[in-house]
Amino acid sequence: MRELDPAADDESHLAGTREGHLARLFAQAGLGRAETATLTVQVRHASFEQWWERFTLGVGPAGTYVASLTPDGRAELREYCRRQIPAGPVDISATAWAVTSRT
Repeated sequence: MRELDPAADDESHLAGTREGHLARLFAQAGLGRAETATLTVQVRHASFEQWWERFTLGVGPAGTYVASLTPDGRAELREYCRRQIPAGPVDISATAWAVTSRT
């Protein structure tokens, strides 16, 4: 997406989107004995179309961005993604970092 629109907003500035960030926030808040964990999930989409459809719902920063585009802009982004992603099935992995603390 950045290749098409370098000014596009993403989630990288949100809390917890970088490894170790939540642990640093816990430490800054004075919470002791923080334990970190990495949670990874994988989702299989039967086709590119199934993968793309979630972005058209306007949910989250990516969905908001797609909804803000003109029809031509959405079509350009969709075709750019189609060239990057196999026809299907499409396997997507996502990782989240979790922190717990017991004081």
